[in-house]
Amino acid sequence: LLDKEPNPFKMIANDKKKREGHWENNLFISPEFSLNNLDSISISNSYTLGIEPSRFFNKHWFIRFGLNFSFTGDKGFAEIDYISNDYMGSYDDVYDITFDTIGETINPIYHTKTVEVWDSVRHISISEINNRYLFTTIPALVGYKGREAKINWYVYAGPAIGIQLYKWVDEPAAEINNIEIINLDNKLPLRSDVNYQLWLGGGLEYKIASNASIFLEPSYRYYFKSLYRDDAYKLNISGLALRLGFNYKIKH
Repeated sequence: LLDKEPNPFKMIANDKKKREGHWENNLFISPEFSLNNLDSISISNSYTLGIEPSRFFNKHWFIRFGLNFSFTGDKGFAEIDYISNDYMGSYDDVYDITFDTIGETINPIYHTKTVEVWDSVRHISISEINNRYLFTTIPALVGYKGREAKINWYVYAGPAIGIQLYKWVDEPAAEINNIEIINLDNKLPLRSDVNYQLWLGGGLEYKIASNASIFLEPSYRYYFKSLYRDDAYKLNISGLALRLGFNYKIKH
């Protein structure tokens, strides 16, 4: 019996299957717009710079993870109850009287000095404050990409965790110096050190080379954990993000 020759079509199919898995890198900038505000808090837009590699298991299905750095903040106000020493006005105080005789008439001469009047006055003022934060966000996403000739589309979903790296916190203060503060009610709470999110999104990708493309990617973010530490400001907010970025396919 003659030995059977290997099937060349079977080998080509196996090689093709192996080549279907690949890596892609996504570099992007992104603003995020909050869909919620509290009565005393205005949530500022955040701006993100990030890199998110994607691992494709075949032509369509992929997982994506990465590292994002976001600069964001909150605007609010503080109510300050304080006492200040205020200038109320002035008057001429007569401290001496002398007399001068002109002919047979005696004329009094009044010697005065200006006296300033100051008094302790209680005030309530509103001080605007702005807290700013730097966060890093780490997503773990599962997605599907439909591949066309020039324009690809894709969708994805998955959780993400945000970790606070640094914060710049405004200290409420009255507009004048040398006052006695009776009560300070800060209406702008601090953000939590960690937050948890759900990302839902998709995008359009335009190929500019065989292994490079640019993309536009809108997405929805839902925050499972409240952004703020204070129990009085517990709120699960949501937001919309719009990413503009560059995609690079790593060839085998």
